[in-house]
Amino acid sequence: MSDELAAFRGREVLVVDDDEDFRAIVSSHLVRAGLDVVELGDAEQAFERCMFRAPALILMDMWMPGRTGIQACALLRRSQATAEVPILLMSAQWRDEAQLCRALDAGANDVLAKERQGFELIARVRALLTLDDMRRKLSTSEAKLEQLRSFLAICAGCRQIRNEDGQWEDIALYLSRVTDRDLTHGICPACRDRLYGSSLGEASPRGPLG
Repeated sequence: MSDELAAFRGREVLVVDDDEDFRAIVSSHLVRAGLDVVELGDAEQAFERCMFRAPALILMDMWMPGRTGIQACALLRRSQATAEVPILLMSAQWRDEAQLCRALDAGANDVLAKERQGFELIARVRALLTLDDMRRKLSTSEAKLEQLRSFLAICAGCRQIRNEDGQWEDIALYLSRVTDRDLTHGICPACRDRLYGSSLGEASPRGPLG
């Protein structure tokens, strides 16, 4: 087993191509690198598989019977399950730059000529998986930052609240402003007992009627 993809060992990769022999060649490279490979013969099978479980990466032939690789890319990008899954399109020949642009515009992350299915394939796969890991970490960091932004800082002493401008503001005024609701004041049992004594909340005993 090679070490080029050691950090991604066990990740699932779909190899989608109507050419069974080529699928076997590509799969052998990926399996030797430690990846779990699922071979599929057309775009429809790939889409069904992705709806069952999204893979870490999709390697797909540009030209297949039925839906082409470019059409499949556009379809996969419209699905929430596969909108961010890296897609590498492969073709025996790239006709022109316009075709390359169409592939990228449809949502492919990279393209590769089929004759470069050895070392360069592994290098491209490693690059795509690395970038996807970075994207996931960045997304997690942004979510944590957004969560922190949702916290409200309240002064432990005066109980003022820090507003969106970073200024300290009376908490009642702040809540009234941001919630657009009128506030009323009451007193909780603990504060009532501390300020006025527990006897305030007790019912006054009444003697028998005379």
